[in-house]
Amino acid sequence: MLQNEIEVALSPAGEAALARCLKAKRENGSPSARHFARRKRAHRPTPTERPHRPGWWDEPPRHVQFTKSLQQVRAEIDAAVNAQRALAVTAKAEWQAFNGQATQEQVDAWNSKYGKIYIPGFMELQPVTIIPFPKQPAPPRYRFETISDLRKLPAAKWLVDKWIPEEGVGLIFGEYAGGKSFILFDLLLHLAYGLPGWHGAKLPGEPRDVLLIAREGSKGFGERIDAFKAHHGISTDPDRLVFMRSPTNLGDPAQFEELKAAIAASGRQFKVVAVDTVGRALPGEDFYDAKSITGFMERLQQLGEIGQGVAIGVHHVNKSGDAFGSVYFGASSDFMFLVEREGDGQLVRGKITCAKMKDGEDGWKRRVDYGKAASSLVVASVTDGGDMMGKALKLTDDDRLALQALGEALKAKGQLRPEFPGRSVTLNEWLDQCFKIGGVSPVAAKPMRDLHRRQVKLLANRMILVQDQLVRIIDQSANAHASIPMATPAGRFPPIPPCRT
Repeated sequence: MLQNEIEVALSPAGEAALARCLKAKRENGSPSARHFARRKRAHRPTPTERPHRPGWWDEPPRHVQFTKSLQQVRAEIDAAVNAQRALAVTAKAEWQAFNGQATQEQVDAWNSKYGKIYIPGFMELQPVTIIPFPKQPAPPRYRFETISDLRKLPAAKWLVDKWIPEEGVGLIFGEYAGGKSFILFDLLLHLAYGLPGWHGAKLPGEPRDVLLIAREGSKGFGERIDAFKAHHGISTDPDRLVFMRSPTNLGDPAQFEELKAAIAASGRQFKVVAVDTVGRALPGEDFYDAKSITGFMERLQQLGEIGQGVAIGVHHVNKSGDAFGSVYFGASSDFMFLVEREGDGQLVRGKITCAKMKDGEDGWKRRVDYGKAASSLVVASVTDGGDMMGKALKLTDDDRLALQALGEALKAKGQLRPEFPGRSVTLNEWLDQCFKIGGVSPVAAKPMRDLHRRQVKLLANRMILVQDQLVRIIDQSANAHASIPMATPAGRFPPIPPCRT
């Protein structure tokens, strides 16, 4: 660094020494000295202007403490070197075990394990020839099987014995506030806690991961879990029950693929993926469009297949008591359960009807009793005797219109017949009157089927009697309302038979 680029602050002795030096420089005619002298005359800092410039000499002394002795350091180094040498010997032995041939997977595994270490003499080892992996023949697109081939297929495996298979897709459907979500939630908690059975049906007996895509009723889930714990004497919360409450549209292919990837990335093998409800998962979709519904059921099944499990949708019913929307809900399902409640008051009792079971018997019914625990309802029991419900079933507007149509048909065309006590009409006469005032639409695809559904409910409520294509009213209040004469050729009415649905 040049002298004219620094500012000097000297003691009196230093000033005298500098003056002697400058005098000698002037006598020798040094240009830099003359320039330096001019600068010193132009500005000479006073003691107050001289800044303190700290240096390394101002720092406190640093003391280094060694925690290991030199012998310990040398021992660690020797151990590391010996371990590296042993690893190199193992690497050479494994390479020589290839005997000159190996698959690409074997070579890649060797490189990932030993590729970063130094192996003395590796270049002298025998090179390895890559064995091409044998190409697997593609399975035939179309398979033709005989009955003997079908008999070799494995038997159906059940997640819930005789109720829900381990794999597949199905629906739990019913009216609003009919108890279908309670049934599903109770089943999921049994699986999440690993309980051995579900109201008499055998379960795996080990905790299973279950996913509930909850778009309805999520605010009451905490209370339902507390009620379940209190009812079963459990103190801990279930860590296998997972909720997904974010909005999603399973009718949108992009959103479906995003949800599918998120489930796969969760790291859990969900044995049940449930969607509550189907209506909230298909916003804006036409539920009577066959293409939309078959596409949804296929996507729902794919969600269950991620964890090699089953997928369940919770759905509502239409006025006729079927799953709301296209018939392809039923056609695409492996199982379907209709959940009904008893009466119009508090949910106390209900019924589950197996509407479809692809790998087993269907048509059976079970009675459901609900109880109060903590601050919510729980499913207390599911037992046989689904037809033996103490209170009347809830009638829809179409059911009431069908009953009114029967009363008017009896007034207009009712006849007294020896083979059937009481004034009666034929089923066709009843159907014609339903076409006039309601209960069955005249443009329905299968009007007789719709009339049969009205008939089943009225029979269950002991309001009508049907025999050999003849029907009459047996409910006294309905008779009074219709003003139907009840005189019969045979005298008094026979005892009312037990209802059959």
